[in-house]
Formats: sequence, structure tokens, C-alpha cells
Amino acid sequence: MARRSRKPWLGVAVLCGALACQSPLSPNELRRLAVNEGRWAARGFADYSIETLSSCFCPPDLSGWARIEVIGGQVRRATLLATGEVVTDARLSFWMSVEALFASIREANREDYLEDIRVSFDPDLGFPTLVEWIPRKGILDAGGSRRLRNAQPLP
Repeated sequence: MARRSRKPWLGVAVLCGALACQSPLSPNELRRLAVNEGRWAARGFADYSIETLSSCFCPPDLSGWARIEVIGGQVRRATLLATGEVVTDARLSFWMSVEALFASIREANREDYLEDIRVSFDPDLGFPTLVEWIPRKGILDAGGSRRLRNAQPLP
């Protein structure tokens, strides 16, 4: 009686392992990310304001729309749109520049707790208008989303 080879099962195991370790962003999504990051970098102004809203297990100030001002690549001021409160203290670390958001998307692509990252972009300036971090099933207190709108150059 001939012995069956176990090599076909080895191929299946390797394929399953590769699929399980797949990055949340596909190669096509990574290309779209790079194209839009390039569009944002070529926008023609350095300092800007942009409105942002987060949905996550975050500090309460992030759960409402805020207009942040980015000067020299750093968030220097945030205005909470619901109340008009101007934030210039340590809470500024709650918000990130568009450039930092692009970097966080690339970094998150290496996280094994994420099932997917979905990103929509502004068609003119290329900044992310919606980022959704979707955790794998069974992982609690992870994931969230960030929305951005109304990017404007600062005078």
C-alpha cells in the first residue's frame, strides 16, 4: 500500500498562515494612501486649519467637532465647535495633524489586532475624510474612526 504524501497539506497550511497574517490594507489601498498623501503634500500651503471628529474610547473633547490649527507641522490650537472653547494646553495632544494621521494609518497597517482599515479621501486635497480602524472579532475596546473636513490654509 502506497503512503500518501503530506506535502499538499503543507501548502494549505502555508497559504492559511499567509492569509491570517495579511495586512489590513491591501496593496491597492496602500497605493491609494500614497497617492493621496502625495496630493496632500503638494497642496500649496504649509500651515492650515481642519475640522476633526473622533469616535473611540477617547477623551470627551474628541467626541465633538473641533477645528485644529497646524503650524509648522504641530497642532497649536483647537477650538471645540460646540462650545467655542479654545484649547492651547496639554489637551492639544488629543489631536493630530493630517501628516501624523497618514503616519498613524501606515503604522496601524502593521497591527495584528486590526481586521481592516477603511479610508476615504478628499478628492481635491487628498487628506483622509474618514478613517475607520476595524478590530478583529472578539477584540474589545479597540478600533474607532476619525472624520476630517474643511481644510483651509492659515493666513
